Amino acid sequence: VYHYNKSIALKKAFNGNPRHVLQSALSTPRALLHCRCCRGPLTHTMEDTCIAFKLFQGSGRLINVFDWLDAFSSICERSGETEEVIQARFARAIAELHLLGYIKRSSRKAG
Repeated sequence: VYHYNKSIALKKAFNGNPRHVLQSALSTPRALLHCRCCRGPLTHTMEDTCIAFKLFQGSGRLINVFDWLDAFSSICERSGETEEVIQARFARAIAELHLLGYIKRSSRKAG
């Protein structure tokens, strides 16, 4: 039987911090995936959710979805896919960020 009284160290080790892990994985996917395709700030070879998250981080509190899609499309155009496919990829990335709790729909009207 062992007696260990440093409970703070044990709590840090056994109680994870999923938000921090998700944010670091989305910000620097290369550190988690150990791949060569994720080098550089933003490339079309990165995962779509990572691209959308990095663009989201560069915005303010509110983001215009059309401008966000335009920035996403300018990065993903290099992959040679059609605009419809890029829009579908963007929609999936936004849905994943919404599911993870990073974005929410605003009731504020444009104008």
